Amino acid sequence: MLENIINLLVALSVILPIVVQLVKYIGTLTNNKKVLTLADRAMIIVSSLDSLGIANEAKKQEALGKLTNFANEVGINLSLSQAEDYIENAVQALRRLQGEVKPNSEVSNNAPKTK
Repeated sequence: MLENIINLLVALSVILPIVVQLVKYIGTLTNNKKVLTLADRAMIIVSSLDSLGIANEAKKQEALGKLTNFANEVGINLSLSQAEDYIENAVQALRRLQGEVKPNSEVSNNAPKTK
């Protein structure tokens, strides 16, 4: 009987750290998915607001509202400061993409020369 208890305790002491690490890993994966979801949503929001003819501060406030509402809907805790970071990151990424894409560059480069 005592031997069975000792064997059980030894087995638990070996398995428990593995289980704890597995739970931490699963938590990290879940958190990473939330971060990616928020980053993707921020990019969608910023992209959709970019073409509107309103002031940048108004766009920022609208984006913050939309992102925090989305986070609440899907059950992600998001502070205003964190939402601002996601929006700012999305704005910078969009600006970088817009800088890489030159509108009509292929068309103007391949257009026939006028005489």
